[in-house]
Amino acid sequence: MSGVSLVGLGLMGAALARALHGAGHDLTVWNRSPGKMAPFKEVGVRCAEDLAPAVCESDVILFCIDNYTSTRAMLEAPDIAPLLPGKIIVQLSSGSPKEAAAASMWAHERGARYLDGAILAGPTDIGTADATILLSGDQSAYDGSIGLLDCLGQGSVRYQGENVRAAKTLDLAWL
Repeated sequence: MSGVSLVGLGLMGAALARALHGAGHDLTVWNRSPGKMAPFKEVGVRCAEDLAPAVCESDVILFCIDNYTSTRAMLEAPDIAPLLPGKIIVQLSSGSPKEAAAASMWAHERGARYLDGAILAGPTDIGTADATILLSGDQSAYDGSIGLLDCLGQGSVRYQGENVRAAKTLDLAWL
């Protein structure tokens, strides 16, 4: 298995992928629009043909897509849901504290560990000390993924505790 699979290669997702790859992590990427994976394939990043292989490749699945509804729809697919037990799901999509709590409960009911996060930076800051990323949720998920995720903010990835709503609450306060 690889270290991390990243789902979503928009401006922010692509920045996250570049930072993870640049830090030497074993990375798999997948995007709903396959053309967005081409630049990563050119530099040797593993590109999954579908979401199921991306989920199978890694213990940590990082989502950076438009919203929680899209993430949930992907994870509820009949070929994906059975793959989730034992996985760490890290959600960096935009949303509310209420959505974070619902996503955490949903993931735990399916045997996955869950972290919710907020990115307090623009895409050009990812991978630098100027990028602050807040994470909250399952302590064991944090412990199992921080070695991969710390490169996204070069020491500015901060765990806010087990209350999964904390990162999104602080994000809203910051905005």
